[in-house]
This record gives sequence, C-alpha cells and structure tokens, in this order.
Amino acid sequence: MLHEGHTGIVRMKSFTRSYVWWPGIDAELEQCVKSCVSCQIQRKSPPVVPLHPWAWPERAWSRVHIDYAGPFEGKSFLVMIDAYSKWMEVHITNPTTTAATIELMRKSFATLGLPDVVVSDNAANFTSLEFSTFLKRNGIRHVRTPPYHPSSNGIAERAVQTLKDGLRKIKGGSLETRLSRFLFKYRITPHSVTGISPGEIIFGRRLHSHLDHLRPNMEKKANLNNDRQKQWYDVHAKQRLFKIGDLVYIRNYATGPQWLPGKIIELNGNVLFTVLLEDGRRVRKHTDQIIQRYERSNTQESNDDFSEDPIVVSTPNPSPTVNASQSPPIQLPLTTEPDHSSPIQSPSLSSRSSTPNRSSSTPEPVTTSLTNRPVRRSTRSRHSPKRYGSPVRY
Repeated sequence: MLHEGHTGIVRMKSFTRSYVWWPGIDAELEQCVKSCVSCQIQRKSPPVVPLHPWAWPERAWSRVHIDYAGPFEGKSFLVMIDAYSKWMEVHITNPTTTAATIELMRKSFATLGLPDVVVSDNAANFTSLEFSTFLKRNGIRHVRTPPYHPSSNGIAERAVQTLKDGLRKIKGGSLETRLSRFLFKYRITPHSVTGISPGEIIFGRRLHSHLDHLRPNMEKKANLNNDRQKQWYDVHAKQRLFKIGDLVYIRNYATGPQWLPGKIIELNGNVLFTVLLEDGRRVRKHTDQIIQRYERSNTQESNDDFSEDPIVVSTPNPSPTVNASQSPPIQLPLTTEPDHSSPIQSPSLSSRSSTPNRSSSTPEPVTTSLTNRPVRRSTRSRHSPKRYGSPVRY
C-alpha cells in the first residue's frame, strides 16, 4: 500500500512518516524499496565500475586485439593491433566471413608469428566453430569480450577510429594507396603510451641518434598512462563487488524486461562473471551490466500483511508548558479585608530572606493579601472571526 506508486526510498519515507510510524520504520522501508521487483527491472544502468586495465604483455605480438571496421567507401577492414608495441595490421576485404577472416590472419601470422592470445568481440565470424578450431590448432587462446560492451576491447575500438580518421584526412590515390601511406606513418611515429614507434619495437631497428641512451622504460610509461587514465575514469565510477552465489539482475538487450534475474555461478576475471538465468541459460556479463538483487525477508513479508494497526501520528492542541528551571507559582489567596498584622512580602524579599540551607532553585511560595477590588472589563465590541465560512471560537 505504501509503495503502490513505486517511489524511491527518500520519497517513500517522507510519505509514510506523514501518516504512520513504528519502530524500525527506516530499515523496513529501505528493504521494501530495494526488494521491489518492478523497481529493480525498470531501473537505469548503474554507474560504471572502476576501470580495470589489461595486464601489460611480456613481449611484442603476444596479445593481439582484432575487430572489423567499415563499411568505408564500400570496403571492410580487418584491424589487428598488438597490445605491447601498438603495431597495427589492416587488411581490406569485402566479405567478412569466417573463411576470409582466417585467410587474412594467416598473412599477418606468416610475417609476425603466432600470438599467444587473440581478443575479439562476439561477432559471428569470431564465434564460429571454424574460427575456434583454427585458433586451437595453432595454440592460440581466444578471449571474447562481453556482448554490447565495446570498452572491454577498447584497444581495437580505438585502432578502428584512428584508421577511419587517417583515411579521411589523406587525399589523393586509391584506397589501397592511402591505406599504405597511413600504415607507414603510423608505424614510424612514436606512440603516446610506449614513447617508441611500433616499427622499432617489432623489428628492433631505428635510425641512430644521440638520444638512444635515453630510451625510456616502456612498461613504466604504460603503467603511468594507465594510472592517469584510471584516475580520470574512476571519478564517476562506483565500486561494486560480486561473488559466486550472489543473486543478481543482468541487463537484457533483447526483447522483454530490461533486467533478468539470475545467479552468479562462475568468476571469469576481475569484472567478468558467468550468470545462470532462471530459464537455464548461462551468459557472461561485465560488472557494468550486473546489479544486486534483493529478496524480501520473512519479517518484511509478515509486515506487508498489516496485521497490526499502525500508530497514527497526530498533532495535539497547543498547551502551555512549564519550564523545569522556573520557580513554582506564587500563591495569592484573596481576603475581604487587609491583614495589617502581616506585612506583604514580595518575591524578591522572600528570596533574600531564605535560609542558606535551602536551595535557591526551589524558593518558598510567597503569600500576599489583596483587597477585594472590582474587576475592570473592556467595553470594546468584539466579534468572533469568520474563517472558511464558519466562526472559529478560541
């Protein structure tokens, strides 16, 4: 009844306190809102978790990130970039089938060798049985990023954008010529992360200069760059930790509810989890696509029946209050005739004449004798106020 409008925790507390109150009201209202199924499946995406950079590879061409770019001028491009040296391989292709992808990768492997790990998204040409068999036969481990989470393969996504920008800026010549010019300039230019050109890292050859003895530590520069990127990224991030067995909701990108209930059954990394859905499906999700699921407790379910009447909070009529620090009221008995034998004692005189043993906070009551005087009453004509159509008498 109190959560029919599905308001948030703060508004629900304010609304409830204006009518009822009971012990532990805040905790029960928070649990009621958190465990509401409708509120959980209709909420927006949670804040992103802190950035988890990829580990720095041990050598060049050890971990390769791949992705498709395009169509651009009617062509598609298979982009491959080395995580260590930032060396980029680009192949123009029209069909993007699995067979075409494998043939283009063979050309790069024939020149640079076989990598240890290949990272890709979940496109059909990267998830087919033929592609998986090709990688297994060559001893390459395949890592796939979560669906609809391109930032997990950010190196490849950045390479695709760099390629498109370069091809647009280069004028003159065919598409193949512009691609060759772009790759040549890219491979001989020092990278912002490593501080060295990709070609120098891959082949170990560069033009000799007096600055060769000042060759920087690439790993230190990369870690420093990752730390700066992480510090900037984590400003608006919020840490969320999950473990195996947690009840969660996962983001649904297909038709149906926006969030689907499930249970974490496997940890695939720092931010990747395998979730078992209620229909038996197993999906891999990033922490950004997972939120905590809260279940109603037995205490909450019993309180929802409203078996006991709540305490109604009402505002009583204003009544005069007596301050505990004030003295007791002065007793003034009235007499018809003045008593000349007893002088009138004022409160100040009474307080001065009190004995030292008696506390000053509780003075003795003062009695005075007054003559019977006629009460003076006002002759002003008074009328009761009329408010909202009816007189209110005070």
